[in-house]
Amino acid sequence: MIKKGYFFVLLLSILSLIISFKFGLDTATGPQIDFNATWLYVYDLNSDLSNLYSKRMGIDYNKHLHYPLHYLIISRFDFFVENKESFLKIFFLISLFIPVVFYKCLVLKFENIEKKNLILLATLIYLLPSYRSSAMWGNLHITGLFFLLFSIFFYLKWNKKNENSFNLNIILQITFLALASYTAQYYVILFPFFFIKYIKFLSIKNFLYLSLFTFILSIPGIIFLILNPLLLFFAVLGSRTTNFLSSILVTSSIMGFYLIPFFLKSLITDIESVKKKYFCKKNIPNLIISMIIILSLSPYFLYIGNVGGGIFLKLSRYLFNNEIIFFLSSFAGFLLLLPLINNKIENFFLILLLLISFSSGIYIFHKYFEPMFLIILFCLFDKEITKYFLKKNMLLIYIYFIAYLLAAIIQSKYNLITF
Repeated sequence: MIKKGYFFVLLLSILSLIISFKFGLDTATGPQIDFNATWLYVYDLNSDLSNLYSKRMGIDYNKHLHYPLHYLIISRFDFFVENKESFLKIFFLISLFIPVVFYKCLVLKFENIEKKNLILLATLIYLLPSYRSSAMWGNLHITGLFFLLFSIFFYLKWNKKNENSFNLNIILQITFLALASYTAQYYVILFPFFFIKYIKFLSIKNFLYLSLFTFILSIPGIIFLILNPLLLFFAVLGSRTTNFLSSILVTSSIMGFYLIPFFLKSLITDIESVKKKYFCKKNIPNLIISMIIILSLSPYFLYIGNVGGGIFLKLSRYLFNNEIIFFLSSFAGFLLLLPLINNKIENFFLILLLLISFSSGIYIFHKYFEPMFLIILFCLFDKEITKYFLKKNMLLIYIYFIAYLLAAIIQSKYNLITF
């Protein structure tokens, strides 16, 4: 059972989300702008489904550069198209179940961790500004998260049983990941991770079956990309905000933002375990690698403008008019990410893919990682490492993310910085 203090914090998180929706207390402007800009696309798909391939993303709909599955689903319901307010209310209620699915995944992964800590971890999602705003404005971010979590759920079922056949769990996992990618295309970065895991356990014949099945699922996406090349080439044709190497520093800083509270909590509540994991001779190479990366890339760092870049970059420029805090956060990000590799090639590729996945040269936002990174961190990386983040007092984590939420609300009200 959840103790009264935990239950109060959990209830407060849910109530704050409902109150925000009721009174329009948005924490981010992006999803509202997206909703207003893309509703015409939903209406056009509802009126004539042939618009799916006759209209062009980035041209006929110049502010829409995503795969269309989210909008296609909405457009199939006349009631939603005719009544936007009802759609937003129903979508918001459905969004409340994201942490429920996340919790189901966590239970599969961490059998020996107290359920109250898993519940608190899952419901942290209610405090994340990007999730809250996306839930309020019927954003594709929520639809993609559902598909991603369903995919991970079936992957964990397969992984738990160590199945070596091309079976239903694999089929459902790949299908839902494809649906997630057809909603928000950056989820495609997870395919290499899963394929590395599968190739280790499946026979050559079954792996070929899996590859063929995946290729068949990709055909609609390939056709849609051919018809809408700006989905891929927008960064090349558009303005350049950053570059490849600088984007790696940005993504490590953002991931560091989510790793730091779990590390600090472990440092306070289980210092002996932290010493064994992070303050030991085995971690010296990680320290050296992190220092080399930061010292090599920081002199050439480029991020133009005040949009995106992550919290630490914004704070550093806002408070000190330089990037010193940002570089320290990038260093912390690498230092906390590298132990997650745990001598496994699939973990290495997962970290690498996360680091380079938003290196197109345009804006990089916190919302891309929220709550995707927390889901990936606790569901896909080895539990031998991440279980230390879930022991003892999870309320410390809540304090960190409540402060983050309050900062987002203040930022939204006074427009001090743009996360």
